[in-house]
Amino acid sequence: MFRLLSIALIAALLPMTGGCALVGYAAAIIPGPGTKAHYPGLTGQRVAVLAWAERAVTYDFDALPADVSMGVANKLIIAAKPSSDAAQLKGSSFVDPRQVFRWQKNHPELANRSLTEVAPKIAAELGATRVIYVEVSPFSIYDPRTPILLKGYANMTIRVAEVNGQNVKLGYEETDVTVDYPDKAPEGLPPTDQITPSYIYKGLVDAMTTEVARRFFDNPAE
Repeated sequence: MFRLLSIALIAALLPMTGGCALVGYAAAIIPGPGTKAHYPGLTGQRVAVLAWAERAVTYDFDALPADVSMGVANKLIIAAKPSSDAAQLKGSSFVDPRQVFRWQKNHPELANRSLTEVAPKIAAELGATRVIYVEVSPFSIYDPRTPILLKGYANMTIRVAEVNGQNVKLGYEETDVTVDYPDKAPEGLPPTDQITPSYIYKGLVDAMTTEVARRFFDNPAE
């Protein structure tokens, strides 16, 4: 389904980025075994991706919600290209993730509200009919057993709100989606010139956004 992105496609996506949210654009494929869509209900819908992280996390990683929402949105945008085979994304369109993040920043009073409360508001302002919500807690780039070692770990809850005017239904929910990076180094890695906190952060966010995106379309084995 997916092949290496051309330079032109990457260039087309890069103008959507803002601040530090540059993670995930080089992910030309979603590798691994074939998977079926957990939630196939994005077909023909207008989709907004919203991410939230607990305050203790954003104190150290203030760009994390933007990086996660942009990473997921742009992987789904790639998957929805007419040249792909992602039938579950045919006719889907996506709210610019920069708009979503600006909306989120402009409405701090909604930070602790439920998705079913938030979804109608974001739908009314941004025209979304489906809202993907990714809640991150915890998130770390250090091994808790040996803080000197670098080891990315995150836990996510993924929800989808289906919006029809003021009617909102929770269409999908999955809890305890855990991601490790690198997943082949359970004991963590010592810092080097190449293995830096930034390297672990970007790799972990890329792995997280891949896990989220692949739940919305059939992904053949690569």
